[in-house]
Formats: sequence, structure tokens, C-alpha cells
Amino acid sequence: MKGFSYKKVSDSPDFVEYSVTIDWDLFEREKDRVFETLAEEVTLPGFRPGKGPRNVIEEKLGVKLLTETLNNLVPKVTYEIIVSEKKNPITTPEYDIKEIDKTKGVVYTFKFTNYPEIELGDFTKIKVEKKKVDVTDEDVEGVIKNIAQTTLTPEKLKKFQKPKKTSNKIKSSEKKSKKSKKSDDTEKEYDLELSDELVSELGYEEHKTLESLKKAVRQKLEELQQEQIENDYIGQIVEKAIELSKFNIPKVLLEKESENMERDFTERLKQLNLDAEDYLKSQGTNLEERRKLWQKEAERKIASDLVLIKIASEHKLLPSDEDVDSEIEKIEDEQVRKNYQNEEAKNYIRSVLTKQRGIKKLKEIVEQNTKKPNQSKSSKKQGS
Repeated sequence: MKGFSYKKVSDSPDFVEYSVTIDWDLFEREKDRVFETLAEEVTLPGFRPGKGPRNVIEEKLGVKLLTETLNNLVPKVTYEIIVSEKKNPITTPEYDIKEIDKTKGVVYTFKFTNYPEIELGDFTKIKVEKKKVDVTDEDVEGVIKNIAQTTLTPEKLKKFQKPKKTSNKIKSSEKKSKKSKKSDDTEKEYDLELSDELVSELGYEEHKTLESLKKAVRQKLEELQQEQIENDYIGQIVEKAIELSKFNIPKVLLEKESENMERDFTERLKQLNLDAEDYLKSQGTNLEERRKLWQKEAERKIASDLVLIKIASEHKLLPSDEDVDSEIEKIEDEQVRKNYQNEEAKNYIRSVLTKQRGIKKLKEIVEQNTKKPNQSKSSKKQGS
């Protein structure tokens, strides 16, 4: 599409702005196309719908014809400029119509926040030690005791109680007066003695013995610990990837994310019939301090998103429309699946998939570089 000219007015991390002039001929051609559509809505005495003198129909349409023409034409021209300039907006363009004149044409400006330039660092420098799963017997027994205490009645628990072992050494600060000693003699602390009988009281169909329940609890604790270790590990390598990379976070993104956090916080308190200011006061803080925290959280989140998306993009791992549709098809609940059949929801899924792929690639880069020296040497020998 020809028939317009433009120039860049400003280019900063927060906003890119262009000034555009659309030739009057192009404006008139678009106006004619819009007129053909809108004229169908107009009925004049003695004429079929959409038929009649153009000047009369235009008078009936009023400002709607101009508005619809601009609404059609301006975004089309803007899109061509964005593509030509190889920009990647992360906010919707804001328009400002300056002039509509037969000799000067249609003059307008538009501005948007562009996806920031990101220079990824050398991720082979990242060194993060992943912790090992370590579930102790005390951890397992502690969980089983907690299950028993929350499941069984006090009467049933008495059958399995035994006095806790206490140290003979008593600190001077812990000595009590003779008066309180008498009353405390009757108050002994008890522990639960784990046994097959106690397990049978818990009523598990699949676990009839203490050994069986211990095994199941240990497995679950190891899974949870492994998940936590993995999350911590990913968090650390992403943080280091952010530190090694160079980019500026646009203010508009920070403001939007911070506002979202504040709105979610306020909505949750409303559901609990709590006033935000009163609640924060009870926590020893205030809205201003909380906003500073939200801004820091928003900065970390946006920085993480930007780096992971950039990694996925550089390694050509961006999900296709088919990938997004396939992910939606995996949703079992039919109603929830229907709720994702719109562009906004699909973009959300596309964003999640992109970041997941970015994380996976980042892990690969880091872990390839942190292989033990003897492993890399042996692999070289095998390859030679």
C-alpha cells in the first residue's frame, strides 16, 4: 500500500513515536470503500437501501463515515510502518490525529513501547550447584506423627503416647519456683510411638504396615523436595542470566505490572472483607512501602520474562499456532477449553510455552558447561 510518508519523532526505551502523513487520494479511496458498506444501513424515501444521492447519504451518516474511515486506514498504515521499521510493540499504539486537510492530507502521530533491545550474556559462565535430595528418618516419622495427630481422636492417640525423653541438665533460667513445680509434675510431654497398630488406626487401604507407610511418605517427601530444589536451581540460573544480560525495562511495563499486583492484592482482601490500609497497618507497613516491594517484584518478573523470551527467540524455539492449539486440546475440562478459544487466551499460552522453552534451553547451556572434567575427557576419548 503506497500513499503515505512518515518520520521518526522520538525513540527511547519508554516510547517510540512516528509522525505520519497520508495522501488525500489514499484517504478518499478508503472513504469510498467504507461508504459502500455503511450506505447499506441508510434508507431514503423512494430508494432501495444503500441507494440514492451520495451527498444525502453522507449527510445521514454524518461523522460516522469519517470515524470509520480513519479507524480502518490509520491502523493499516501504522502496521506497515511498524513492519517496515522492524519494530516489535509490546503496547497498543496510541494515535493522535493532527490534521485532516485536502491539501495536506491526513496527518497523525502514533507512539508505542517497543520490545527492548536485549543483549544476552555468556551463559556458559553461569555456575550453580544443585542441592541433593536429603530426606531423613526424622522427617518421615515427623510427617506420620502429624498425620496421626490431625486424624485420630485424643482417646485413640493416648494408646500410642509415651513420655518424651528429657535431658537431666536443667538451665538455671529454666528452674521454676516450688509453687509451680507441683502443678508441672502432673504435666508431662508425650510423644507418639509409631507402630503397625497406629497405622491400621489411620485407615489407609493401601498401607497396612508402618514400613509401607514410611516408604510412601519418604517417596512423597523426596518428590516435593526434588521439585523445590529444581525450582530454586532454575531461579538461581535465571537470576544469573539476568545479571549477565544487558537491557532496559520500559517504565510502562513496570507500572502496569505493579498496578496488576496491587489490584490483585486489593481484590483478595475485599473477598475477605478486609480494608487494605487497615490490613497493612496491622502488618506494620503501609501502602507506600508495599508499592516499593511490588515494583521490585515486578522488575524481577519482567526481567526474567524478557530474557527467557529472548533466549527462545534466538534459538528459534518460539511456539507455532499449532503448538498453542495442541496445548489447548490437552485441557480436559470442556468449558475451560472453550474459554481458551480466543486470541488473548492463546497469547497467554504462547507466552507460557515460550518462557518454558527459554528455561529449558538455558538449563541445557548451563549444564553442558558444568559437566565434570573427567566426564568431558572420557566423552572426548569416545569420540576420537
